[in-house]
Amino acid sequence: MGAYRSGGLAALLERRPREGRRERVGPAAWAALEAEMRAGRVARLREAQAFLRDRHGIAYSLNGVSLLFKRHRVKLKTGRRRHRKADAAAQAAFKKGVRGRTGAARGRAGLRHG
Repeated sequence: MGAYRSGGLAALLERRPREGRRERVGPAAWAALEAEMRAGRVARLREAQAFLRDRHGIAYSLNGVSLLFKRHRVKLKTGRRRHRKADAAAQAAFKKGVRGRTGAARGRAGLRHG
């Protein structure tokens, strides 16, 4: 209403960028968080939230951290889940056994490609 009173119809039709709240994470804090993520010490939203709170005194909710990552075009990348009772040595031995077979051995075992 104030824009119309002060500038008329032209003031209402004028496009102005929306001004929002400034981001709380400055360039130094963002660079530090990015370095921690690249080093693999921060992999989850909760870890990023704790890092920003503990090291830089910046309080964000989990949703706020998620939106921060979206604004900076950061996608969470996670590895494949592992069962808590999985035996890494047994899995490695199994992989070696399967890969160690020759093409003829696969054919005899009933493993055919195609």
